[in-house]
Order: sequence, then structure tokens, then C-alpha cells
Amino acid sequence: MCEPCESSEIFVRGTRIKLFVSGPDAVGERESWSFARIKNQSDIEKNPDFVTNLCRIYKEAGVFRIDAPPFGVTSMDILESSQLIPLQLDGVFVLGRNQWRGAGGFFLNNEGDMLGTSQAGCAFVIMTGGGYALVLHASRDNLIAREVLFGQLPMRGYVSIIDAAVKKFDELRVPRNELSASILFAMPTNAYIRQFNHKIFGEYNRKFYGFVKDRWPYGVKKQNGNGTFFIDLEGLCVSQLYDNEVRNISIGYSLKDHPELTYSYDCRRNPVDHNGCELPRRNFIGIQRFS
Repeated sequence: MCEPCESSEIFVRGTRIKLFVSGPDAVGERESWSFARIKNQSDIEKNPDFVTNLCRIYKEAGVFRIDAPPFGVTSMDILESSQLIPLQLDGVFVLGRNQWRGAGGFFLNNEGDMLGTSQAGCAFVIMTGGGYALVLHASRDNLIAREVLFGQLPMRGYVSIIDAAVKKFDELRVPRNELSASILFAMPTNAYIRQFNHKIFGEYNRKFYGFVKDRWPYGVKKQNGNGTFFIDLEGLCVSQLYDNEVRNISIGYSLKDHPELTYSYDCRRNPVDHNGCELPRRNFIGIQRFS
């Protein structure tokens, strides 16, 4: 996964999906695949190196449009291509963006549609059924709404993006026993460590551990004797999918096999954008629908 861009194919219950992965070091020692720098058309001209690297992905994938919705760590909105604003790259390619709409999921409605996103360790879940293909951003805060840990109702309507996705399939009249899911690119469990007595996040960490342990015990793993626990994103996704009656579940391309691509807690100096703001080191993840 550390070449300029590696590609592979998977099938999610008959739906053919092509995956593209590139680490930040593949595009320069101080580079990043973070899409945060691109909010509007003027940002295209201000980031020529990023655009040049991105155009290589278009050519390799054989596409003229890549949709890159800003996946929010706390968004339950599920978007599609028509809700993004087309930005022009090199007069040939189109990048779909919308800085005003954070996404928790994104539909790939047509054969050839491609999603592009930056990633540092959050999982992605591809769900299919009834001819639909939906990509979910399965971050910790998208899998557990923070407010429910403190006894409040979920402000965004759902505890988890997986709940929101299954409800969307219900609205589309796709039976739950026809749904399939593939969990991809999750960070290694032993890299997602939390402290029970952290001076800032201790209360949240304790509530998170207790909430998940009671409902989805495979989502957390306690370290005995040292006051810490691990978050298992794959285990949490599987448990929530199973709770929603999704039984055809697979796991692949875990970053435990490529820990060098986990940047959530990267301590190296970050690159900067054209405004001098730091950009977190991020991988490029491309997900393209072929059937």
C-alpha cells in the first residue's frame, strides 16, 4: 500500500468495487493527501502540487470525475453526487466538493462512480443491497454519538452512522437480509489506545468504555493493570451491523497489516497549505463502483 497508488478489487455480494490507496510519503516527504485545503475553485490554483498528484489518480482510474465529500467525524448525513459542487482540474477533470455539507455516508449510484477521500485510520464501510452501493465513514464519533454517553438523546437522530445507513436502506425498501457490508482500512486496535484517567478526556473515555462494553463488547479491549483500553473499530462495526440484522459481513485491508499508514497520532512535523496552516498527514483512499 505504500506505492504511489496501489489498486485492488473486491466484491461486496456481487457488487464489484475497485480500491485505490496511496500513502502521503508517495507524494512527497512533507506532503499530505488531505482534501481540507480544497474548498472552492480558487483553492485548485493555489495547490498545484496536490492537483498534479490527484490528476495521476484520475488517469490511473480512467475517470473524469471524483467526488470528495468532506466526511465529518460527527455527521450522519448521507449524500450523493448531485449534492456536491463541481470544481475544475486542469480543464479536464472534475472534483466534487461541498464545504457546507459534511457527510457521514456517500452513495455511488452508477457504474464508474468514484469516491476520493483522505484517511488516517478511521474505518470505511461499504454497504450494498437492492442495487445500491453506500460508503460510510466509520470514525469513533460517527459510530458512537458523544452526547448519548452522557445520557442525552442523539442530536443527529442516530447513535451511529450504521443505524442511519440501515434506516436509509429501509426507506429504499431494501430488506435487511439482502444487505451486505465490507469493513475496510481500520487502524490497528493496538494503535487506538485510551486512558481511563486522562487529565482532559478521562471522563469521556470511562463513559465510552462502559457504554460500548455493555452493548458491543467486541468494540473495546481493556489492558489489565495499566489503566488503558483499546478501541476496536472493526469489532464495533461488526457488532453494530449485526444488531441491525446485517449478516453478510466481511473485513479487509486492515491497517494492522500496514501500520505505517496510521497517522491519527502522527508526531512528525505536518505539511502546510498555501495559507501556512498545518495539514495532517493523510492517505488517499479511492473507492470506485464497477457494477
